[in-house]
Amino acid sequence: MRFYLIDPKDHRYSNYIFYLLSDDDYLVLRESYRHLQCQVCKKIDEIAALQLPLEPDVQIQGRFDLNQTSDGMYHCNDRVKKIVEDNGISGIRFIELPGKEDCYVMVPTVEVLVDRSQPGHKYNEPKCPNCGRYREVFGFARLSPLSLPEDPMVIFTPEIWLEDSRGKNAVLLVSQQVMQIMKVQKVSGIMFSELAQSWPEG
Repeated sequence: MRFYLIDPKDHRYSNYIFYLLSDDDYLVLRESYRHLQCQVCKKIDEIAALQLPLEPDVQIQGRFDLNQTSDGMYHCNDRVKKIVEDNGISGIRFIELPGKEDCYVMVPTVEVLVDRSQPGHKYNEPKCPNCGRYREVFGFARLSPLSLPEDPMVIFTPEIWLEDSRGKNAVLLVSQQVMQIMKVQKVSGIMFSELAQSWPEG
């Protein structure tokens, strides 16, 4: 079975869920997430944050059906939500933006294990002495280290997300069947990057 990364295209908007833009054009963590912030590296627990209600003034713009925010979370319109639900695709929880019925943050609910002994993700130190997170996680594991779901009709995420100096970036993976549904429905704003089975030897 073939699997693909949902890779959002670049877009013109700067959207944030966890942060506000100050009057001096600095990013400031929203008050409701301060208790989730590591006191050393200042990163927040994004997974825990997505369990909290979105603040009422969160605004997200996007010209495509499916996009990614500047703080690394996927979001979509009602059309994508309907495609997922009508086709029995599981693995996503949709969080509706307050006061905006046609925009949702997409939270993956199916997480697969990653065999960390195999090549793939690379970790950029320093590692935070308090929360244990690396400064950056980059690269990407091939299929061989992933404990892949048996059900092809699911959107899922590896337990290791990519990470930059600010925090984690969500990763959404799909089977060839789900990819084909999205292509037939002409979901805009995304490309599909096929995952190789393993890293080349040598």
